[in-house]
Amino acid sequence: MTDEQSHRKDSVSQRRFKRYHRANDRRRRAEQQDSQFFRAVFSLAGVAGALAIGLAVFGMTGGRFDPAAMDHMLAPWMGPLSRLEAIGILFVILVGGLYFWRIRKR
Repeated sequence: MTDEQSHRKDSVSQRRFKRYHRANDRRRRAEQQDSQFFRAVFSLAGVAGALAIGLAVFGMTGGRFDPAAMDHMLAPWMGPLSRLEAIGILFVILVGGLYFWRIRKR
């Protein structure tokens, strides 16, 4: 085998080695970003779920709550929607939009 053939074989092997490791690095970074994104989404969902359960328990135990204190949040605001409902819908749209934006980036 001549020096030129040996050099060519080494360079091909070296390029394959580098390409393989770059692909692995990209894959690892993408998995880490996905992991961070899903942790954030599930954290938000967990907080929202805990809040919903807390409010349900508060309501079932007969907690003293004056609905008149939240009249400005419960009154119709945009058509038939109250401010509280609009905030909930915006939250769901935001989380869904972030999820689909993340999926679309792949």
